[in-house]
Parts: sequence; structure tokens; C-alpha cells
Amino acid sequence: MFGICGKCVSVESEAEFRRLLCITTLMGDFYKRQLTAQRWLSSNGVAEADAATWVGATFATFAADSSAAEADTFSKLVEEQTPGGLNEMVWKAQEADESYQSLAYSLDAVFHRLVAGAEDLSLAPAAKRLKR
Repeated sequence: MFGICGKCVSVESEAEFRRLLCITTLMGDFYKRQLTAQRWLSSNGVAEADAATWVGATFATFAADSSAAEADTFSKLVEEQTPGGLNEMVWKAQEADESYQSLAYSLDAVFHRLVAGAEDLSLAPAAKRLKR
């Protein structure tokens, strides 16, 4: 039954479950990235429908590459990007802009809200960057 829905991960505590639950909140980010890519293609002359088809299929391929992830899958997938290549260029630019640190801050804020039942604006990515 769980195979149809995805993978089942058993946890030892409610706190661990809440940490895992935080990752489900990345769905909106995933779709927003796709929308941004579609809009970028469309603004550069690609028909919206073609852009949507291409972006959807491309992201599905990315997701399929990691669908049976093990502890080192994501590290290996990042490392296999061609040194000096275009894929590496993008993730390094995102890293330089602190996009990935911002993501970690967002997950901290989500976890806090799950535990405390309310947002803590000091945990927002921009607020955390300003404190450093």
C-alpha cells in the first residue's frame, strides 16, 4: 500500500517525524522553481505550453534520478556535475547567493512553527542573514 504513495520511513520520535514533515513543505518551492523556469523560457520566446512541457519533463527526470536515494545519493549527484560546466555554474551561483542557506533557515522556521504553533519572525531567512 505504501509503495503506491511513496516510501515509508519509520522514526523513533515525534520530533524526528516533525523534522521529516518539514521537507514536505518544499512542494511549493519545487513548483515555484518550475514556474520561474517556465516564465523565463516564455519571456525568451518559447511558447508557454512548450515551456511547461519541457520544464515538467526535465524536473521529473531530476526527481527520478534520486527517487531511491541512499545516504550519499545527493552528494554523488552534485559531485557528478561537470567541473566548470553549466550545471555546476548554476548551483555554485545559487550557493554564492546563499540560496541553500536560506532554504535551511526556512526549514528551521517551519520546524519552529510545527513545534510552537506559531511563527518566529527572527527565524525568517532574511532576518537570520541580517544577524550575522
